[in-house]
Amino acid sequence: MNPANSAYIYDDTETSTTPGGGLAPNSRFIICGDQNADNNEGDSTDPAIKQLIGGIATVGGATIPANPLVNSTFVPAGGAGPQPDDTAGFSGGVRVDYALPSIFGFDAPTGGVFWPGAGDPMSGAISASDHHMVFVNLTLNGVTLPPSTNLATYYAPASGLTGSALQTALHNIIDDHVIIDYGTIDEVMQIIDESASNAAHVRLLYSNATLPKTSNNISGGWNREHVWPRSDGVGDEGADYSDIHHLFPAKDSVNSLRSNFPFDVSSGSTTSDPFAPESTLDSNSWEPLDRDKGVVARALLYMMTRYDGSDALTTDLVLANATGPVGTHGVLSTLLTWHKAHPPTDYERSRNNAIYSGVSVNGIMRAQGNRNPFIDFPQFADGIYVSDTTQSFAKWQLQRLNITQLQNSAASGPNGDLDGDGRSNYFEFLFNGSPNSGSDEPLAVARTGNQITLSFYRPKGITEQARIESSTMLVGGTWSTVLNWQSSAIVTDFGDYERVDFTATIPAGDGGLFYRVVVE
Repeated sequence: MNPANSAYIYDDTETSTTPGGGLAPNSRFIICGDQNADNNEGDSTDPAIKQLIGGIATVGGATIPANPLVNSTFVPAGGAGPQPDDTAGFSGGVRVDYALPSIFGFDAPTGGVFWPGAGDPMSGAISASDHHMVFVNLTLNGVTLPPSTNLATYYAPASGLTGSALQTALHNIIDDHVIIDYGTIDEVMQIIDESASNAAHVRLLYSNATLPKTSNNISGGWNREHVWPRSDGVGDEGADYSDIHHLFPAKDSVNSLRSNFPFDVSSGSTTSDPFAPESTLDSNSWEPLDRDKGVVARALLYMMTRYDGSDALTTDLVLANATGPVGTHGVLSTLLTWHKAHPPTDYERSRNNAIYSGVSVNGIMRAQGNRNPFIDFPQFADGIYVSDTTQSFAKWQLQRLNITQLQNSAASGPNGDLDGDGRSNYFEFLFNGSPNSGSDEPLAVARTGNQITLSFYRPKGITEQARIESSTMLVGGTWSTVLNWQSSAIVTDFGDYERVDFTATIPAGDGGLFYRVVVE
């Protein structure tokens, strides 16, 4: 047992007013106890093990409730033995000896009293004691070993989704990760944040400088930066506290200067640390150097998705432009801009893989077993934050392409042509086309009598604008915008697209008239 933050395990030198010992948050443990083992030997207090079980011990006549950290619904029982205290009727139907697993991390479906067989050398010792051996059959839960780095399989539940459905799917994919002991985080960082230019140094968040790996937690050295501040919803107890996806080495003085300020573009008078002059603090926000803007944006997007308050000792973390109350960080619009302007780097991808698959620290594999989705697929940010009534190319990619296709950035990118129809993916996006069909037409034409109707789709919320032009000669310099075409067109809402139907009268005589749709 590694004494840490808890105070629900006592020994004979401790009392309820002076607790000590305990386990790190979200630890797996089994507590073994004897009914006649009091908190403080010699008093009449109910045994500590009964107090943990709850519902059978009393203080001042009031029943003590079950401890929420202990699987008190499981008490080994069953089987009659050679001594009177082996019966189910002893002490109100409760066994004399207990083995109680933690609620966290264990399922305990069965168990009982262990009776040695005839001739077993333990039989004599057990018969001479008022104690008996109990056992529980335990199954680990909450441990997801990475099956592979097949991203198509890993993210399959999120394929084709957007909005809150996408956020929920991603949360479920990355939830319940393996919790790495906070005391070993520095050693993990020394591996996954090793400087590319000096193997004896670590890369530092917010600074282009590096520091020796061995200078952690000393004055003038580096310490752990919580990108989502501990004072803004993370705390120091839950799974979020040691989640290495948002923990990075930082120079101690730079870490202190950043404090818990939200991220935004600095304005007005600014302050910086001599060790990191590229990162600045203004009156109400912190702006990291360009190299790390995308890094912090994706770390915060991960934290927002991973933590919804359902884990013990955690808070629902929210990203917003207004950074209050506690648990709300930002500035969201700035972070989304940085996320797009500074896409994932090889450093981030390598770090993401290492956190997922694990690194060896003193011969022990330390793997958190989950990934940062926004590093693997930056499009997920638009998928969550671009609304149902607005479109973007990244959101369109999620709607039209599967995870395997998205992994091929060249084929799925704006210049790719997955179906080989001669139209780029970005062209398909502009006209609500399918990148996989090869048969869709961006412009539909219908004629009724001397009238012709042009129909096309246009995405909502993008900077490019569509217009209809006409020409009589189909040569350059003869095309001109049709006057007042928008006022005479019928526009129908289709969520994140609009369908435009424009009807024109075919001129009489032999002269032809050609139309086209231009988007720029």
